[in-house]
Amino acid sequence: MTVSPADRVIQALPIAFAEHKSGGEKASREETGGKKDDQALSFLGDTKSASELNPPRLVCPDKPPTLPPREEQVRKAYALPLCELPWDDLGPMLGSGTFGRVYPLRRPACTEVTKGFVGRKFAVKIFWLKRKGMMNLFDTISQGGTPSAEQTDPGTIAAIKSEIRSLPTSSSAFRDMVRIADPTVDVEKIKGMADSLTVETIMKEAKTLRTVINTNGFYTEVGETGTIFTQMEKFVQAHRPEIWSTLSKASQEAQASKYAEIGLADNHWSLPLARVLVKDKNDVKHWALLIELFDGDLQPKTDKTGYSLDGWNAKSGGNVVLREIFSSREALIGLTSKLVKPFVVMQNLYSLGHFDIKPPNLLYKYFPGEKGRASRLSVAAGDFGMAGLLHGDMILRGTLAFMAPEMERVSGGLVAKPSYDVYALALTLASFWTAATELRDHYPWVEKCIKPTLKKMKDAPEFTFLRFASKTGPKLYEADTIYALSTCFAVGGKVEKLYHTGMPLLIRLKLSQMADPEPLARVSMRHARFVFKAYAMLDKLLRAPQSEANAETREEQLKQLQSLHIVQFLLFYLRMEPLTAARDNTQSYRRLARALLDFARLDPVYQAATETVQPLPYEFFTEQKDWQNVKVEVSGSEVDETIRKLRTSLTRDRSLSEDSWADLVDIMFGVSLDGLREVVTRVVYSRKTFLLEEKIGNAVKEAVAATYKFDPNTQLIAEDAPDRLFEVVRTDLGLSYPDDSELGRFLVHRVSKSHTAWATVDRLARQALRLALRREERTRQVYEQLLSGEKPSSESEKAFFDSVFSAVSVVSEANYFGLFWDFPSAGLFGVPPEEMQAYVRKTHLAFVGKMWPVETQKKILEAAVRVTVRGLNASLPASLVDVYATVFAALPTKAPVSPPFLYGLEREEYSSLLFDAKLPEFKEMVAFWATRHELNIAVQTAVGKIPDATNLSDEDIEKQLEGMLPAHLRSPSPARFGWPPEAVADNIRLFIREAKDELALHGPDMVHNRIRVNGRSKPPRRAAFLFHEIFRKAIAFKKDISVLQFNQFFTDILKQSFDPQCRRFIAEVKKRVKSAPAEYVRVADTEAVAPLFEGEGKDILKLVAVDPAARASDPEPNNCFLWTQAFLDDKTIVVS
Repeated sequence: MTVSPADRVIQALPIAFAEHKSGGEKASREETGGKKDDQALSFLGDTKSASELNPPRLVCPDKPPTLPPREEQVRKAYALPLCELPWDDLGPMLGSGTFGRVYPLRRPACTEVTKGFVGRKFAVKIFWLKRKGMMNLFDTISQGGTPSAEQTDPGTIAAIKSEIRSLPTSSSAFRDMVRIADPTVDVEKIKGMADSLTVETIMKEAKTLRTVINTNGFYTEVGETGTIFTQMEKFVQAHRPEIWSTLSKASQEAQASKYAEIGLADNHWSLPLARVLVKDKNDVKHWALLIELFDGDLQPKTDKTGYSLDGWNAKSGGNVVLREIFSSREALIGLTSKLVKPFVVMQNLYSLGHFDIKPPNLLYKYFPGEKGRASRLSVAAGDFGMAGLLHGDMILRGTLAFMAPEMERVSGGLVAKPSYDVYALALTLASFWTAATELRDHYPWVEKCIKPTLKKMKDAPEFTFLRFASKTGPKLYEADTIYALSTCFAVGGKVEKLYHTGMPLLIRLKLSQMADPEPLARVSMRHARFVFKAYAMLDKLLRAPQSEANAETREEQLKQLQSLHIVQFLLFYLRMEPLTAARDNTQSYRRLARALLDFARLDPVYQAATETVQPLPYEFFTEQKDWQNVKVEVSGSEVDETIRKLRTSLTRDRSLSEDSWADLVDIMFGVSLDGLREVVTRVVYSRKTFLLEEKIGNAVKEAVAATYKFDPNTQLIAEDAPDRLFEVVRTDLGLSYPDDSELGRFLVHRVSKSHTAWATVDRLARQALRLALRREERTRQVYEQLLSGEKPSSESEKAFFDSVFSAVSVVSEANYFGLFWDFPSAGLFGVPPEEMQAYVRKTHLAFVGKMWPVETQKKILEAAVRVTVRGLNASLPASLVDVYATVFAALPTKAPVSPPFLYGLEREEYSSLLFDAKLPEFKEMVAFWATRHELNIAVQTAVGKIPDATNLSDEDIEKQLEGMLPAHLRSPSPARFGWPPEAVADNIRLFIREAKDELALHGPDMVHNRIRVNGRSKPPRRAAFLFHEIFRKAIAFKKDISVLQFNQFFTDILKQSFDPQCRRFIAEVKKRVKSAPAEYVRVADTEAVAPLFEGEGKDILKLVAVDPAARASDPEPNNCFLWTQAFLDDKTIVVS
């Protein structure tokens, strides 16, 4: 599917345009006693009081910014205090990177610098360039060894020459650094040797070469730090004159130390605090920087064994804390808020960009809870090696997985834009919210979205930095890749599914908007800071008990909350009184949180478009046209009028300067005025296509209702629309848009979104049922009646559904601050919002209320896994991760029933709801079932090859199996099965007995064949029809058994059905009428069964579950046999 730029409009949030008011708009019209204040919006456009809490709006300058000469920047940071350390002051190396190695301080050192940082630990980063094996070569030479041919290969020699050529010998600062490290070095002479370097010269000059190369690494980082100090100084001069009046009189060393202190203590940057000279045991001096020592970075260590289904390395000490952080909703909300701060300060206060944001460059310190205090997490940004001035020229570099699509192949040169860091931070935060569910070596958006799309492209380019940086050949981020990336983070997308189950919808939406492939629509770092900070504080206030004891703390929290510009505006917009600790603010907190969500969903924009733009008539989308070229045009006047209406609504028609209006747009929507036009264009497009969207929503609704009606055991929890649904909607609406046309893509997108919405309703209803069952004994009693097939009294049934629907409100409130369908309406659901409550209660709850218990769900899944393993007919992979992938991916085609969700599209909410298991636990469960059954099948196969096995003892067979079972099953790791070591042998003995029993069935008086039954249901073409696949089940029976006995046996099986309505049905074997292939007639009870299966003219038989209360002429559109353990299992049914 090729995606045009117009498709970004198509992908706009499909909020419908029924005439309803958003939560924010309703509140704005409620007179809650708020006083009219002409100064209510005076904070807009105010840059004088700029701070990290309320940073100023970032404005692109008219001309590219400039920095002082490089030498001046270097000197700015080179003024940091200098301390010298012996090697013995350093502890064991903690880690290393391309440019250096980090060692902790073994004892207090550099005390003049560190004394102001009480309770902190420190380390030194020694510059030791690790490039093309250079350091290995130098280490070998310094230790008196002879370098190997590999160490002196041309690549290593070329790398050394390159480093020597790049020495900044014209810099007096660099020359001074080299002189201090080794007074004997002549840097000009060394640089002059670059082109003539040989292995022999390197052997001779190794010490000198290493000194100047490593010093150059130190020089580079000092220069980068100096750039940061320079920008900090500019900010202080412009916005903190009272501080600058004192600081300007201080020494250069004092100034540098102050900037480093502000960076570390206030801005949460891991900046160097001092220069360090470390003398090693050979009296060689090495340049280093003093840095604060953190507990580690925020990149968990992955498992390499393949036995960890969540991907976490259980042996990594740092993973213990990280797992605790990434498993906690509250910790992740706090982390999300904290991690924006270092970067919003860089951008909005100092006009700097980091340009290498990723988990390994984010550092943390963890403080466990004690003495009644909650645990605490401190974070900081590290590795500023790629940091630079915003809006200036920049070199293309970074970590590919986190680099924004628009950085690829920029004509005219790359400009450092703040949106690059926003994109990278969004993906970084997404990786944290997915880590507890699934941790892999590769990031999910790369593996699940980008790479699969690239494989489908004509040239199938590889996802590499070289391809990204190339000026020729196929691009990575073509339209298809961008579309895949945008859907990846949208609700129901492959990355969004992996998020922590407690992740608030607001944060999900914001990460999607921060990762928007269109830079104009990508929200700003400042906006993200406002939203995450406000939400984190509101969430904390909602969770904290309100009492007089904590009134003082709460008052301080409320003061900080209401100082945020985004909250100041919401108080004005919602006409709310200021919040005080003297009253219960619970409802006010909810209103503010709901308003944040309304704005994230662009509700005010949709409302403005509803009032100003008329939808295109439905006939526009149905009249015969050249659909390939039909476009839905959005005019500039429609955008202008919608923006005018939005501005009036937000400001209550107050006069604002353009600068203040731009400030408000950035605060509330996170975009520039040009970005607002992009956003509004998308919304107007949705408004104009509303009537088509409404028809699509209604068609999806009818298809969903038909699915429930004809297959009550449907689990509609997975958002992914089945392929057949698109065909059903096209047929019902009589639409024939080409797939690659604008309207064809629109239809696919809206069908998917509507199905996602209905699946969300289904999931919320199931969550509500689980909650209601936990809360009320009477609800549990009625539920058990429904499961048993009993009909509760009408009064009890009504009370049951009242209880479940009440729980729907509870589970919906937690994420949506109201009912889920309060946000969208007819366009998404095909049902007006005011009718949704009655519709959901009548349609969804009637089926969801009879949802099978967890143990039943597990039995069905385990049977499906066993059938799949047998159907694969091959050895399973060695690792449990690959076992799960192989088996679960094959389930839809190998098992008699489809799983409720598919491989690669799992969501922890699915596994929790149906199987009471977190996603890694669910995967482990499937993998263990699979490996255990693989062993069972292997034993069964081997026993079948042993002559006269039924007459041998179990012990004799066990001995023979030692040479017959595959090696990976004969001596397996207990971890493969999840059993204790001794249980492997015990289960082999159990499987031997089962295999002997199976062999006993193959006597001369037994008939083996397959019987047809209705299998899995197919999605209905129309609401009035249902189709089933034919399922053939292996059976064995004695030759003299009669039809009456046969039917009675299978009637008894139906009495054990998982589906309660099937337990009262009776089994009848029928034969097909040859003159009417779709019809079957009942076989007489007195006939023998065996002859029916024999001979050339044998009958085509089908086993049918018949409702005894139905008329004889009624069809039997059920698949009751499929929902019995006997038919689901992979064993032959022995009719007795």
